[in-house]
Amino acid sequence: MGSTYKNSDELLAAKYYKKAFLVSPDDPYAVSCHLDYAVPESSDLSVIDLLRPVIMQAYQKSRELADASLELPWSYYNMGKFSMLFKEEFLSLNYYAKALSTTHSVWQVTRVIFSLRRYGPLKSIIPGYESILKLLLIGRSIIDSVNYPVSEIPEISPLNPVIKGPVIIITCNNIFKSQIETKELESFIITSFSDYRGSVILHGPINDISEIAKILLKNYKENLVLYKYSSLNSSNFSISDGSISLSLIKETKSFEPEIVISYWADLIASGINPGEVKLIGFSGGEEIEIEYCISLAFGAKVGIIAFTSRGFAPLFRNKDWSQDENLSFIPNDTETLRAYIGSGISEVPFEEREEIAKTIHQNYQTDEWTRLTRHSTESSFLDWDILPESLKSSNRAQAQHIWEKISHIGYKVRQTPKERIKIIEFTNDEVEILAKMEHGRWNAERLLNGWRYGEKKDIVKKENPNIIPWKDLPDTMREYDRNAVRRIPEILASVGFELYEEIEIQI
Repeated sequence: MGSTYKNSDELLAAKYYKKAFLVSPDDPYAVSCHLDYAVPESSDLSVIDLLRPVIMQAYQKSRELADASLELPWSYYNMGKFSMLFKEEFLSLNYYAKALSTTHSVWQVTRVIFSLRRYGPLKSIIPGYESILKLLLIGRSIIDSVNYPVSEIPEISPLNPVIKGPVIIITCNNIFKSQIETKELESFIITSFSDYRGSVILHGPINDISEIAKILLKNYKENLVLYKYSSLNSSNFSISDGSISLSLIKETKSFEPEIVISYWADLIASGINPGEVKLIGFSGGEEIEIEYCISLAFGAKVGIIAFTSRGFAPLFRNKDWSQDENLSFIPNDTETLRAYIGSGISEVPFEEREEIAKTIHQNYQTDEWTRLTRHSTESSFLDWDILPESLKSSNRAQAQHIWEKISHIGYKVRQTPKERIKIIEFTNDEVEILAKMEHGRWNAERLLNGWRYGEKKDIVKKENPNIIPWKDLPDTMREYDRNAVRRIPEILASVGFELYEEIEIQI
């Protein structure tokens, strides 16, 4: 009956919620609703200390329900509220973010926001309250941007500049530990971003993101626009000479969730689809983990780099997120990260890409190595017309990537009458370069579709033992990639394209 009077008679609502709580003190919903009235009425959090054992019981029941995927998203919302009132800021944000990821109707998050606003007068003594509220407000805007645009939310003030897609977010925390590691990381970043054209958001300690900004601008200043988010008292870093970059800083007191909320508010206000955003993480720890969780909650792809021995383990031990299909553990392999990031541009006409994709699939079906190592009952052996759409997309991605591969070894493509096409043969060195790129592309394609490394291939669990760096790949698998790239000139010729080397004429 409490919900009947929730918006009309506060006293009656409080009365009935209290009765419900007294009847079922271990019911998470009854406890949550009772707290919505009892805590603000006390003007402090003293009631939380008094009811702690009861709240812990309700928390534990919510945990059990969530583990069984029952009463979602409410089980997570309740755990978020209980953790918030226990002053466990990061744990609370984790649960609210997870709740958002399982919320599909705007009324659900609106109801939670209404409940949360009741604690507004106590925000000074509830750590993370404002971050949680903004998280939910942005989440609601993502679900229904027409009725709840970010630009009209009083608690959120997006920056004026419009961020244009595609967007890559790089987050890190004290990753430049030594001179040797700095050089290795610099090389890793340079190679990985060589094809990318678009916006890059940098977030982390000012020393780290300034170093990454310098690396990117030094090598790719004409291709990137950088947006830098860091902490208070950071020196403003901005480089501009025409088409180069813009650097922006949102200032807060420390590495806080507020900064993450800030750049996401800017992205949503700019009309960026969260599902098309990729976050690259170079480190771990409680604070960085929350950034990963928030980005996953909004629908972004999150890839954690195993550049060093630290960084990816904490989040993968988080049972609420470890199986999220948008979360990837990216091998320490530059070609994998380069393909994961993508180029941000498309050069292959649709019709030609489709024909190339069909040819790639036909080669797969007839390849001797494939027939010896694969079961003919697998869906990947089906003819193109009845091939599952996910496998068609995989072949299209491989076709799309051909243009990126050949540009790296100095070739160009031109349309030529088929009878006049001269089919070239790649050198062994060229084959090796292209094969490494193909394995990196395959790794990235698998990761972006929810696959993980596993000791044995398991289609149901989406696990594959070959999602590893090229240097660790068995030579039998390397040879499969080599054979695939050797066929590129022939595949292109089949749809009227010829490879050629551009010759510089000196006068």
